[in-house]
Amino acid sequence: MILVHEEHRVRAGHEREFEQCYREGWVESLAGSDFARLLWYFDQATGTGRANVVVTMTAVPDLEAWQELDQRVRAGELRDWWQDVSQHRHRVRSKLMEPAYWSPLQEVDLARVPTGQDEHAVSIYMEDTGWPWPPLEDYVRFNDEMYFRIMRQAPADQKLLDIQGFFTTAWGAGRSLESLFMQKVLDYNQLIRLLAVPEHYDPDAWPGSYMVQGLNYRDQWRSRLLRTSQWSPCF
Repeated sequence: MILVHEEHRVRAGHEREFEQCYREGWVESLAGSDFARLLWYFDQATGTGRANVVVTMTAVPDLEAWQELDQRVRAGELRDWWQDVSQHRHRVRSKLMEPAYWSPLQEVDLARVPTGQDEHAVSIYMEDTGWPWPPLEDYVRFNDEMYFRIMRQAPADQKLLDIQGFFTTAWGAGRSLESLFMQKVLDYNQLIRLLAVPEHYDPDAWPGSYMVQGLNYRDQWRSRLLRTSQWSPCF
């Protein structure tokens, strides 16, 4: 499986039109196909970064399916949609991502993905992007052994986050040596406490902790909060 991760800088005053382009034009156009489905439609939560940022993640089964999608957007029936949605944003940054060997999300049954017609409550996700030093495989293994396995064993009533997936950028398809956590927030009270506590990576204060040990693999990362739309297929 390949995920097409797109970060859109939407024009102010065009937020509703942009969202409608995706809910109707993109989701409905893909609904009858066997080569792609939109999984997530996010707005960056107010107060957590630049305004009018939308993140979308579209799943395709393999590179052949991605090529089919690419051709339909460039010269096929999705060409008009592409021109229309482009009128409502300043720019878009895209990358192709693959699930790590331990990522909970590995494959997607396209036929079972909702088509965005039913509305639901919104959810908040924490998207963590890291830029490790080479080799990337060491960082992937570290996150499995020192984070994912520990988080999975935590009691359900103590969990702040549910790890939906961990992905790495495919070679030549985005910034090199990049990884991405997609985690659903389960406990908003814990989230507030997390935001209120100053971050200190002092090994004497946090001996052996994930945050301290992580500095052996990277010292650059970005964490932001994303809010699903009321119709996002995954939420």
